[in-house]
Amino acid sequence: MASTFQFFEDNGAGATRTYPRTGCNWKNFDSSTDSDYSTYPVTAGNYSFTKYQGGYITGTFNQVSNGKFGHTAGTLGTDIFLWVQTGNVYAAPSTGALSSPVNITAPSGLASAYQTIWFGSSPSGTMASSTVSNPAYTCYWVTQVSTNTGAAPGDSQTATLTFSYDES
Repeated sequence: MASTFQFFEDNGAGATRTYPRTGCNWKNFDSSTDSDYSTYPVTAGNYSFTKYQGGYITGTFNQVSNGKFGHTAGTLGTDIFLWVQTGNVYAAPSTGALSSPVNITAPSGLASAYQTIWFGSSPSGTMASSTVSNPAYTCYWVTQVSTNTGAAPGDSQTATLTFSYDES
């Protein structure tokens, strides 16, 4: 069997969905456009807008399970921090700090440090550790960058965020 996976991102007050997504540029603006990050930089001492992203799974499968999300490679730079919070509640992206985030600034493998990702028929619906729904969605992984006043201006370095799951 073979499932097909696409990343998605929700933006705006009404959760306008964009997929497939291949990038994630944090900025001081709510948009899924990759090219406008230099127009809306996150200045030192501030937070980026939150990014509500997740996964959309279709194709041929009986069940998807064992979802894991993490920061697996690359570092953003000195005084730049990467945060994640998972859940099935959408709120219009903002620069307010996440309520209970996990610091994933340091890259690690999915075997040792990751966020458990849940599945369902909608990213804002009932979630479980596995689903037979087809199409299937993951819960949201909400990411945000914060900076200390010592963060250098300009582009940060590249980081790799990874999502994995099992299918049967």
